[in-house]
Amino acid sequence: MLLVVTGAGASYDSAPSYRFAHKFPASDLDRIRGIEENRPPLANGLFDNRGFFAQVLKKFPRCQPLVPRLRHLPKSQSLEQVLAAYLDEAQTYPERHRQIMAVRYYLASVIKICEQQWENVHGGVTNYRSLLDQVERWRHERNEEVCLVTFNYDTMLDQACADVGLSPSRLPEYVSGDRYKLFKLHGSTNWGRFLELRLDSLPTVDPQGLADQIISRAADLKLSDAWGFVSQQPPNPDYSIKLAACPAIAIPIENKSEFECPVDHVEA
Repeated sequence: MLLVVTGAGASYDSAPSYRFAHKFPASDLDRIRGIEENRPPLANGLFDNRGFFAQVLKKFPRCQPLVPRLRHLPKSQSLEQVLAAYLDEAQTYPERHRQIMAVRYYLASVIKICEQQWENVHGGVTNYRSLLDQVERWRHERNEEVCLVTFNYDTMLDQACADVGLSPSRLPEYVSGDRYKLFKLHGSTNWGRFLELRLDSLPTVDPQGLADQIISRAADLKLSDAWGFVSQQPPNPDYSIKLAACPAIAIPIENKSEFECPVDHVEA
């Protein structure tokens, strides 16, 4: 078996033609700005002051009080450490629950947009696809199983997996194949996690209004053990099971005790 693990750097440097955009000639300044504006961020850049990052923050104002510290990190601290401290404070300060839920929505939305705009930059030519091409050659020659593990929220690796025959239409299919398995341990921009909150108990179910209600109730809401695909962020409601969903995105903190993926993925 071959195990391949990817983190934020894999998406940050996913477009081989633009890895060293900062070395382009000064005459390409506008081009460089466009590349860096849409490049998938590293962990410490998740709250950068980019144009569309700021627009997404306006949609989820509950997390805005946390942003200055998350944007201007002390040299001695990482973003994961600062968010972990905020999460600890939620035990005695309920507003932190609402702020952290807003962070969950912000991260899912901003990475979703970033992913879409980054595709306009790389046009489908990514290091992920080159990696999977090399891996498939290795696997084909040895008839081995490949397990892909990513800690990223975006779906660039998912898209590359289609080249080797892995295109899940249901979440169990990520980990049920005998050739390739894909584990997204921190969640995904195209997943939603259902809450123990029925749609018929809410005054509005449009995606943004639903997000606002879930954020305001975050201190008292319970996440269920059910996940599903969503077509947008904030998630659209699932009328078939009549439950509200929030983004299936793990808050980036140190020393995580749980993964943001279905139980059968963890067991596999």
